[in-house]
Amino acid sequence: MNGSGTLDSSQLGGVADYSMPEMFRGFDSDYPSSGELLVTGAGGATVRLIVLDSVNIRIEVDSDGMAPADETIDTTWVAFTS
Repeated sequence: MNGSGTLDSSQLGGVADYSMPEMFRGFDSDYPSSGELLVTGAGGATVRLIVLDSVNIRIEVDSDGMAPADETIDTTWVAFTS
């Protein structure tokens, strides 16, 4: 799975661009086992979802656009999609 685009929503507080620097792979009947989703918002702020395997993901939040990430959250697909 691959994709990119722009979302404009009052719920997001404006416009956000999204892209997949690395295509999601391994869906079948399971969650993706590899891939990356990058969302960029106002001021260069980013949220990066990195697939670690078909169970675990890492979310990196950079609220000011000045890498490195301000917060890293390790979680599971199940917790993320609940």
